[in-house]
Amino acid sequence: METNELHNIILEQLRSKQPLWSNWMIGEKIGSGAYSSVYKITAERSGRVDTAAMKVEPIVPSENAMRDEERKKRSIELKRELVINESNIMHKLKHCPNIVAYEDESFFDLVIDGKVEGCYFCLRMEYLSCLGDLLKQKGAFYHSKLIYAMALGNNNARIRNPRTDSDWLGNGVHTYLCRHKRLPCPRSIQS
Repeated sequence: METNELHNIILEQLRSKQPLWSNWMIGEKIGSGAYSSVYKITAERSGRVDTAAMKVEPIVPSENAMRDEERKKRSIELKRELVINESNIMHKLKHCPNIVAYEDESFFDLVIDGKVEGCYFCLRMEYLSCLGDLLKQKGAFYHSKLIYAMALGNNNARIRNPRTDSDWLGNGVHTYLCRHKRLPCPRSIQS
């Protein structure tokens, strides 16, 4: 079975189980990789809507294990152990800064044509909006630079005015940011 077809079957099964984790509803697909897909999910609470991301990873036997039931079970067990290890690592790091926070997880049976063919793992984690979305929301030149600096982990960022080379908010962050050669210069960010 092709990966896209498998992900569509899983999404259909997940939608039939909604709400997930008591009150979470599946929204748009926000990404995918070789093995998993990520969806934006929301939960309505009293007076607010919470947002999270949900990674969905199928745990199915490898192609060469399909012919033998024992190999099929072992293949699923090994993949399940890997997913559990990833989850345990995320759980241990959930309070660390600059790491996407773990929130919850669940396993569900993967049923195809009335037969359990494996399972899938759902990992709920912190939803991070992209920097571009934040820049569109804030708009102002100095706000966009401050957000950029904070996204890089400098929570005490100070922004320099490139035209007058004076501080807008104290000491300059330009030198700090430009030391990281792989990062674009914040002076190029426009509102």
